[in-house]
Amino acid sequence: MSEKQPKYKYDLIYLYKSYKKYYKKGDMDRAKMYNVMAKKIHNTDLEQQYHSSLAKKEERLGPHGIGKYKKIKYG
Repeated sequence: MSEKQPKYKYDLIYLYKSYKKYYKKGDMDRAKMYNVMAKKIHNTDLEQQYHSSLAKKEERLGPHGIGKYKKIKYG
């Protein structure tokens, strides 16, 4: 027989996007709730994942926060 599926299925992408949404809004309690759910279900820390992506973004922008420029080609 088939096993009973849980009422709600939380995939990692949904949890991460919800964490980012509430973190950007400043609602740390709800963001923490999604982080705890991800730790229980998927054994991943969304807070660490989010902050590492922010660090990579800052690293790409360089020391002045401008980033690399593209040479404009004409003709």
